[in-house]
Amino acid sequence: MRHTIFHYSAKILAALCILTIVAACEEKESELGSSLVDPATLYNGTRDTVYLEGYTVYDDSLLTSDYLDCLIGRYDDATMGTTRAYLYAQITVSDNNGLNVLDGTEVDSVALSLSISEIHTSSTATSHTLHVKIHQLAEAIGDDPYYANDTLTTDYSTCFYDGTVNVENDAKEIRLLLNNTIYPYMGQQISSSDFLNNIKGVRIEMNDSESDEAVMVTINMVTTKLTAYYSRRIDDDSVATTQYSFIFGHQSGLTTRHFTHFKHNFEGSSLARFATQEGRNDTIGGNAGTYLKPMGGTRVIYKLNTAWYRKFRSEHPYAVLNYAELLLPVASGDTTTLPTRLLAYKGTGRNATLVGDATDGSRYTGFDGYFNSEQKYYRTRIVRHLQQILSTDSDPGTTLAIDARRSSPKSATIKGNSQADRPRIALIYSE
Repeated sequence: MRHTIFHYSAKILAALCILTIVAACEEKESELGSSLVDPATLYNGTRDTVYLEGYTVYDDSLLTSDYLDCLIGRYDDATMGTTRAYLYAQITVSDNNGLNVLDGTEVDSVALSLSISEIHTSSTATSHTLHVKIHQLAEAIGDDPYYANDTLTTDYSTCFYDGTVNVENDAKEIRLLLNNTIYPYMGQQISSSDFLNNIKGVRIEMNDSESDEAVMVTINMVTTKLTAYYSRRIDDDSVATTQYSFIFGHQSGLTTRHFTHFKHNFEGSSLARFATQEGRNDTIGGNAGTYLKPMGGTRVIYKLNTAWYRKFRSEHPYAVLNYAELLLPVASGDTTTLPTRLLAYKGTGRNATLVGDATDGSRYTGFDGYFNSEQKYYRTRIVRHLQQILSTDSDPGTTLAIDARRSSPKSATIKGNSQADRPRIALIYSE
């Protein structure tokens, strides 16, 4: 149904949110729709609504190497199955001068302090038992990018840590005293490159067993650190102590690296079709709902009804969009389990790029994608994106993905195409 309205566009545009964009390639956006309406201009527009057809696809191309935050642990989602997250990380010395441990110096202890950003669990307990295992890698991390499906060969016979630690909900770090298996690497006189080649790196798992509590932890890799503590006898009466901080995982001038591997179990969930490799090449129709799962789980693709936009072009060949927003109502409005924000991309594959409304800082201050807790939907402004579809008579698809999908396990179920309150675009145009 269409309505003619008067509206101040200044009341429509919201606060600017500048996004950091990580995409497989850059595509220059068309300037169509980039100078639609001056914020102070009063315009006469017509309101319309178009409903969308969506489906869920398996996300097989999530880059996970060298991000500032990562996940470790196990997370159970009643709707979308169980996911395990494993961290692969390099360890190296803090500069290019290598490691120079004087003769007679003993390694007293080695501590890994994992910096906690957030703890994720459905448990209501105030503290959690974390069972952590750290094994040495059998092969080094290379120079290529790593994705959510990637793994490296691990030497399970060489274990640097296997134990439990209790953390409170407000804990800021997980401090692990590694066993003496790692000491020989820390007590050498060796070059930086040789140290890195010798130790190769580690694989960390947390609460991997079904008997462990389902808990996942977001780790800040910049403030995570590995420290070795040394002592050296000076004479019969005195001992000198010192410590040395190693680089663990995060990128630096020495290009130290890390990545996360996510392993999903979709059996018995709404995503059961993706339980097999063959099924992951398929899609899940959106009549009942569409599913956004992070951690290399799923993406959602929406398409405009072809008959609608061709009819619109025919009836309104000179229409200019004053406003357009994508509205995505959710099946559950529980903000404690929902992602904070969704991102919209133009296209459906690895080459999809963030829609132009997000990148046009000089004109659009309203792109957000955040959840509206009162209306129980996600809202994303897509004025330029829709203008380009109408102008080119071609819909490349709009892909939805969860922001922070590498650092949070929170998921969202979007209502289906067959429901009254279904995904749609609300628009205002003038001629």
